[in-house]
Amino acid sequence: MAVKWFKTNHKGLRYRKHPKRKHGIDFDRFYQFRHTTPEGRKEESLGWLSEGWTEDHCLHEILKIKQAKTTGEGPSSLSEKREIAEAKKQLELEKKKAAEGAAAAEALANKPFADHWNDYFKSDSSKKPSTWQTEDGLYRKWIKPVIGSLSLNKVTDLNIEAIKRNMKKAGKSDRTIEYGLVVIRQVYRFAIKNKTYSGEIPAVRKRKTGGLLPEYDNKKKR
Repeated sequence: MAVKWFKTNHKGLRYRKHPKRKHGIDFDRFYQFRHTTPEGRKEESLGWLSEGWTEDHCLHEILKIKQAKTTGEGPSSLSEKREIAEAKKQLELEKKKAAEGAAAAEALANKPFADHWNDYFKSDSSKKPSTWQTEDGLYRKWIKPVIGSLSLNKVTDLNIEAIKRNMKKAGKSDRTIEYGLVVIRQVYRFAIKNKTYSGEIPAVRKRKTGGLLPEYDNKKKR
């Protein structure tokens, strides 16, 4: 069945009636504007009367199109206007997404060592409970007070040295000190593996390899 269009008192503006839906006492109207562009004749949909497209609203949009044709400034068709509006909307969405991504990246970069430790501590059920208890004790007693509030990228070799020095002053064995520093390294490796950190790991290896782990002699200990 062909669509029946009704003329208005305004050149190029016409409407069709909804077959069932009413708006007020009459059937709802859908307005369309027909005009000529450099690309040829266009038939552009405006909208339903029930959605606010009154004749005055339609004429306001038509006037802007005619002015754009005369001045060469602005969109010369509704479709072009909608394309511009959609492009602007997409640009705003991309900016918002980029801002949210930057905020998330900043929040992740500022995530303190303590939070990374909590993620690591909950991560591996294969370790013995006694192992976790030992590592948690080392973290709470020696590691957390020095670097717990620092983000991973803010932890320096001097911080690592301070942990080692505090443990040494307390009479901890070289083996225990090394274990504490290895715990730090494990947290960094866990964060890198899970893509919550992408920087370097502080030097926590033995002195002979250039790092900060203490040397100890197993033979002497025995």
